[in-house]
Amino acid sequence: MKEPTDTFAGRLFARCVNDLENATFATAPVIMGLMGDLLDLEWDKDVDLIEKGMENAIPLLEENWTNSRYYPAMFRAFVGCVFRRGVVGVPECVLQAFNAILTWSELRTNLFPHVGDALYTFWVHAVSPTSALRKEASQSLLAHVNEVVEMLLFGPVME
Repeated sequence: MKEPTDTFAGRLFARCVNDLENATFATAPVIMGLMGDLLDLEWDKDVDLIEKGMENAIPLLEENWTNSRYYPAMFRAFVGCVFRRGVVGVPECVLQAFNAILTWSELRTNLFPHVGDALYTFWVHAVSPTSALRKEASQSLLAHVNEVVEMLLFGPVME
């Protein structure tokens, strides 16, 4: 098996993860968007590298919580990066994202529409009979059913 950094996508993803550690509120959404696009490509993904990307992204969002100009773009990029086929097979990362989003939603409004849209886009389309991701997406949905139910039940009330 090739190392993730043996491919161009793997090297670029590793660079994005490293750059995200020192990103600013203006550059973070672009980096996370690129990471999400790279996760959709076919290459041997390193779970530790994906987890490190999550570990770098969550504090950035927390640090820029009060930045009303850039926070929405950062949050949309984060959600777009998390609910990708390269991440959905890593239950720890998805659970880490769910927990962060549920915590943030207690303090800030208008987060759930982005999450709901991403969940719908990924899981509903991925479990369709023609999808190549059907098995992986179904397993992910079942693994995170408690978090999905909590978001669906309590999210609109919090908003």
